[in-house]
Amino acid sequence: MLRQTVQVLMLSAIILLLSSSAILTGAQPNMVLTPAAPSQPDQPSCNKVVNELSPCLPYVRGREDKPSKSCCDGAKQLNDEAKSKQDKQAACECIKKVLNTLPDVDTSRISSLPKECGISFNLPPIDRNFDCST
Repeated sequence: MLRQTVQVLMLSAIILLLSSSAILTGAQPNMVLTPAAPSQPDQPSCNKVVNELSPCLPYVRGREDKPSKSCCDGAKQLNDEAKSKQDKQAACECIKKVLNTLPDVDTSRISSLPKECGISFNLPPIDRNFDCST
């Protein structure tokens, strides 16, 4: 169960990163990102997730063969901060919305990020239809 919630958090964080990138580049200028549920004060915010994972964008878009050290550091930091299932699910829902705006994301790279960064859990094959409630 804990493994699944950590997986959902990592996936959600990556999707949030991708959605923020689309907004910053003007892909969806009117899109507003909000979590599906309110987060608790000790849980990572969407801004924190985006800041930690922004260095991963070149990797998940296939522009780098391996994730950078800063990407892995951010992914590890978010993994360490994972607190509740609700926070992870909210982040996942946000990420799914963003994934629909980014056609150039290799979803297999999202799933491989933990292994590439030496984080001891596996992400399920995440795509635009992923069920965040699992």
